[in-house]
Amino acid sequence: MPHRERVRDFWDEVVNDCLDGGYPLPAPLDRWILAYEGAGDGAVDREAFPEPYGGDLIGHVRSVMLGLNPGVSVPAYQYRHGILAEEIRVAGRYSEVFKTHPVNREPWLSDIGPVGYLVNRVAFMRRWLEDDSLSDEHLLTFELYPWHSKTVTAAIDPPPDIIESMIFDPIAETGVRHVFAFGVPWFRVLDSLDFHRRLTLGAGGEPYGSEVASRTAAVYERGDYLIVAVKQNGYAGPPSASEAILLKEALVERRLV
Repeated sequence: MPHRERVRDFWDEVVNDCLDGGYPLPAPLDRWILAYEGAGDGAVDREAFPEPYGGDLIGHVRSVMLGLNPGVSVPAYQYRHGILAEEIRVAGRYSEVFKTHPVNREPWLSDIGPVGYLVNRVAFMRRWLEDDSLSDEHLLTFELYPWHSKTVTAAIDPPPDIIESMIFDPIAETGVRHVFAFGVPWFRVLDSLDFHRRLTLGAGGEPYGSEVASRTAAVYERGDYLIVAVKQNGYAGPPSASEAILLKEALVERRLV
């Protein structure tokens, strides 16, 4: 079975079991859940169903971006009897409801408003690919840790083999050239895997004109695609418009675009 279908079917079953009132931890979730031990506001919200990815995992993907975790949950939407939970029950599959990102459509937009996590990533995708016609339906996102928490208060350090199987194996089937990973934990994961680091830009590497002193961009090579990991103090999202231009120019100059 292709990896994208395998991962889709796995999460569909897990989320359905969660909505039935359980807290399923089949392998490898029994190990993945232990990768983060946040406390207080950083504690895992066990009432919300996990959100491992967003976007059409099987469809035509134009961009892939990697985040840390799904963030704070909204009980009216993401608890077992919330709006999204009911949509999943009707559709029968998490993958059907999340083919497009639910936070970018009604009733979420009217009830809560746009979510910066998605807005910023769609804007970055359009800039990078130089195509303003792209929308969230072209974007596939994965989370390093698939369970919700209000904030992140501890290290996220999942076993590399899990990330390989559940994230990078399906990514390899998308045909996307550049995958973007945002946040410090991704550097630890990528360095622990058998990925060749081709280049380090910014802090700790070659200057490339960034005005953010703490920003580092590292380019890893894996098969037919590159992973561009970006980190800076206090932020785990995509670069601004001007910084995106600088990063792309640096990769073009080094024939990595």
